[in-house]
Amino acid sequence: MASSVICIEPVSVREGLSAEDLEDSLVLSPDSEQTSFSRRNEFDIVVYYDQHTNDVAYLRGPPTMTNAPALRAFYDTLYEFNDTKPLKDGRPPALLNGGLNAWVDLMGSHCLASSKTAAMLGSTRQRLAAAPGRPVARQRMVSSNTRFE
Repeated sequence: MASSVICIEPVSVREGLSAEDLEDSLVLSPDSEQTSFSRRNEFDIVVYYDQHTNDVAYLRGPPTMTNAPALRAFYDTLYEFNDTKPLKDGRPPALLNGGLNAWVDLMGSHCLASSKTAAMLGSTRQRLAAAPGRPVARQRMVSSNTRFE
């Protein structure tokens, strides 16, 4: 299960961001995280969390008036602005009630997986030298059905 956990920093999301644009911005994330996000439409449920949020009050009202702008933007990105890969059965993403703090209280800190992402990204030069080349950004493909106006 931990192999399907990805880290998306709050500074990566903003109001009106599409899921496709967020996917493109994950270019520096580990390949496993990029793959998991690109397969978001295949999972039965998508759960998101922060450190401690315990209700979805941030979803009420306009996005600009929310008390948790990153959570609201991420929810909207996955549910409202996710045209090419909508979540399975049209389900909205689910908030982990109480966030990471509640998870640790329930399961214990030994149930947390730690990431090596920070160590991998510590030096871009070392990472590029150690791994085969990967494109800096994904390019959208144009199909024969695409119309340019």
